[in-house]
Amino acid sequence: MKKQMNLGGLVVAAQILGIPGAFVGPWEDGMAACNRGDYVPELRVSIKTVAARRAKLGRLAAFTAEKRL
Repeated sequence: MKKQMNLGGLVVAAQILGIPGAFVGPWEDGMAACNRGDYVPELRVSIKTVAARRAKLGRLAAFTAEKRL
C-alpha cells in the first residue's frame, strides 16, 4: 500500500513539474532570445512561425473556397 502511494506521489510530482515545459513553444523561445539580444535565433524562430501560420491560413482559405463552390 505504501509503495503504491509513493509511486502515485512520484507520478503526480512529475506531472506538476513537467507542466511549465509544456506551455513553452517556439514563439516564447524566440521572444526570450530577443530579450537576451540574440536576434538571429529570434528571426529564425519568427520566420518559421510566420511560414507555418501562412501555410495554415492558405489551407483554410482553400477549404473555404471549396465550400463556396
